[in-house]
Amino acid sequence: MDPIKILLTGSTGFIGSKVLEHFSHQSKYSITCINRRSVQSRFEERNIVVDLNDRIQTHKKLKGVSFDVVIHLAGESIATADGGEDLSVYRSNVVGLTNLLESLDKTENLKKFIFFSTSHVYSKNQPNLTLDTEIKPESPYAISKSMCELLLYGVQKKYNFSAFILRCSNIYGDSDPNSERIVPTIVNSLKKDLVAEFKSPLDTGRDYLNFRDLNDLLEKILDKDVEKGVYSAFNVGSGVVTKIEEIIKISEEITGTHLKIKHLGGKIGGDQFALDISKTSEAFEWMPRISMNEGLKSLF
Repeated sequence: MDPIKILLTGSTGFIGSKVLEHFSHQSKYSITCINRRSVQSRFEERNIVVDLNDRIQTHKKLKGVSFDVVIHLAGESIATADGGEDLSVYRSNVVGLTNLLESLDKTENLKKFIFFSTSHVYSKNQPNLTLDTEIKPESPYAISKSMCELLLYGVQKKYNFSAFILRCSNIYGDSDPNSERIVPTIVNSLKKDLVAEFKSPLDTGRDYLNFRDLNDLLEKILDKDVEKGVYSAFNVGSGVVTKIEEIIKISEEITGTHLKIKHLGGKIGGDQFALDISKTSEAFEWMPRISMNEGLKSLF
């Protein structure tokens, strides 16, 4: 059987690099990556160097190529997007996706387009975020992701592929360079004996998912037979609320050291949210396996 041909965008980012590492070791998948600049890799994937914001070059570089699956991770992250110019995130996320879709217009073999969205598209007026929760993005990053979801909804039948929208919670794991995220902040501060700064109250609770559980889900999506022309959104998380103070406590117990903390906001009164992952679990016979305790242990 021929390997499944995957186009992976954003492979140099934290999540993208973990996806590449996981699937490049398996002979049943053939990986091609799109990156803005040439990179050295220890994996045997094919690399296409192009900035997806450049429409002409994107069309040129992807002309005549064919893929079974696209995993789209390229674009600005929440940390860079919401800390910079509002319009830059739309250019990077929405225009980049548009150029990619136009370039794949003639790709008859494309069966699945897996788009990484975010739980931030939801209104935060309830602690349990289901697929029926009101879509009400507030930040430039979340709005751009919601726009991308609508774009895929509008074109997937025309292009005759199935679109999988993954509304992800907080993905964590080793080698995450983003100091804006909670888990890397705590881990790096304990390792280097630094003061950890928190903008949110320590009783703020969020949904966290280890990258290994995410890769298990992606593999199930890739291997599942689906009809073409289907659009589906899925919540991707642990389904469990974990407070910042709980992550600190577990990390301190693992390391036997005390975390130095600086509060940039209030100390209490944080909100708490988790994703309802029941549809995801049922559709792909998937459940997260890695507890927060186990996941954190692997980071020290």
